[in-house]
Amino acid sequence: MKGDKDNRFAKLKESMGRLHSLGDCGRRRRPRIIERVIQELQAALDELQVIEEELRFQHDELLMARKDSEDHRRRYRQLLDLISERCLVTDMAGKIREANAAAAAALGIDRELLSGKLMANLVVAEQRGEFQERLGEMSRLQRIDGWPVRFRPGGDEPPFDARVTVEVIRAADDFITGLMWIIKAVPPK
Repeated sequence: MKGDKDNRFAKLKESMGRLHSLGDCGRRRRPRIIERVIQELQAALDELQVIEEELRFQHDELLMARKDSEDHRRRYRQLLDLISERCLVTDMAGKIREANAAAAAALGIDRELLSGKLMANLVVAEQRGEFQERLGEMSRLQRIDGWPVRFRPGGDEPPFDARVTVEVIRAADDFITGLMWIIKAVPPK
């Protein structure tokens, strides 16, 4: 792709050279309009070359930013896996974005398959209405500690009781970006 651009610039420069040589038997014989067109084309070519350099610079910066973002995400995931607590990150509707290995194991669903599922679908049917209601209040509540929830794991695993802590995640501009969940199993009585 870069070669195509360089080739186009070379052809454009070559065409500019031919225009310059047009009527080179003397500037007096070259019409003024051609001289003005040549100057405008040269200015446009110079401007395009500057823009191309700026775009290359921005492209390189975007590549570096992407690499940094991927590195941060990898470290974040490693950190999440170090936590022995069952941790999940969801959007405000309760759609799972991330889950650590402990949460995936407790919910009986492969970690990769857990992403995209709704938390409400992992709660026993009798509690789903209340669960959805409290979830809808999260932007106002900011945090809930010790919320009793009965989870219905995937596979053949039996339901289990838990105490859940949910906290709103905010970006630097105070915009709500999601929810962080910590699920603590309650030992059976």
